[in-house]
Amino acid sequence: MTVIKGRSRLFLMSIVGLSLGLTGGIGCKGPAPVAEARKSESGPVRKHSDNPHYFSYKRKPLVLITTDQHYGAVINLDFDYIPFLDRLHEYGMNLTRIYPGAYVEMKDQYAKGNPLGPAPDRYILPWKKSTVSGANTNLGVYKYDLETWDEDYFKRLKDYVRQAALRDIIVEIAFFNGMYDDGWAAQPLYHANNIQGVGTCEFKQYTTLADKSLVEVQLKYVKKIVSELLEFEQSHLRHLRRTKPSRCGRCGLCT
Repeated sequence: MTVIKGRSRLFLMSIVGLSLGLTGGIGCKGPAPVAEARKSESGPVRKHSDNPHYFSYKRKPLVLITTDQHYGAVINLDFDYIPFLDRLHEYGMNLTRIYPGAYVEMKDQYAKGNPLGPAPDRYILPWKKSTVSGANTNLGVYKYDLETWDEDYFKRLKDYVRQAALRDIIVEIAFFNGMYDDGWAAQPLYHANNIQGVGTCEFKQYTTLADKSLVEVQLKYVKKIVSELLEFEQSHLRHLRRTKPSRCGRCGLCT
């Protein structure tokens, strides 16, 4: 993980604190006695009590193995995730990662058939669409209402995690990604794509505290998803995902 400085780091700390607080400390433990720590290993996936280089799940050491670029498995209505999860399980893989909605891509962006880039109007995101037109054409016609959750989305999200659990697949949930200049205008949290007008900052400030109204929406989004997934022990929550460790010069994380 790239070290984040200044306001970006404060933002990440606040998201981490919220996530860990709501999940009872997924992935970490305090200075509890070893016996107590081992007893707790029957719960959510977490660092192994004896060797922090490994995870622990169902009272057993866990190594996560995958080949997975299907980050849009939930937000893309045209993506059938059952065969995908079946194939991962068939080949002995036990990890999948999703971006649950605060970062999306456009159709065929970066790679043809990119699941994180659905066709226009085939996105399903945490927020319901309004009846107000004028959204970026890559998203579809109508703007999002950031004050109304889309219950159909959460049904799909929970079913995805449930289906993964049936196959002993850990679901890594990456709430955010470094924002790119060529994608900011097509995000649901960009001011022109939601009826609240949230997201007026520059793309490089997306993962900072610069835009207070944006941060408020981001925190509500994290809290909602965490609360919906508390019942699933194999969901692994990450505050932010950065896919390229080098200084790309195009996102807000490496400048």
